[in-house]
Amino acid sequence: MARSQTGPAFSDISSKIGVANQSQKLTGVNEDRVCLIVQNVSADTLWIDFGRDATQGAPSFRLPAGALFTMEKEHGYVDTSEVFIIGPNAGALYTAREA
Repeated sequence: MARSQTGPAFSDISSKIGVANQSQKLTGVNEDRVCLIVQNVSADTLWIDFGRDATQGAPSFRLPAGALFTMEKEHGYVDTSEVFIIGPNAGALYTAREA
């Protein structure tokens, strides 16, 4: 049975950490962003930040192994700036969707 879609169309922006200990762009500025979902599917702790390079500590947002981060305009605020991610090991996977 086909799944019906009632919300916005999502873009798959999943990837992996390219270079250990170096902030990389997860997604660019998107003034139309209504939802962002990021899940750490690696064994590492990853960190994300908005509008500036991510760091492996505060003020970036910590995503331990298995953690899920979501922002939905429908339930409050969605940051529309660039999103950056960092991790301690190259190859650490994350799943991400943006609408």
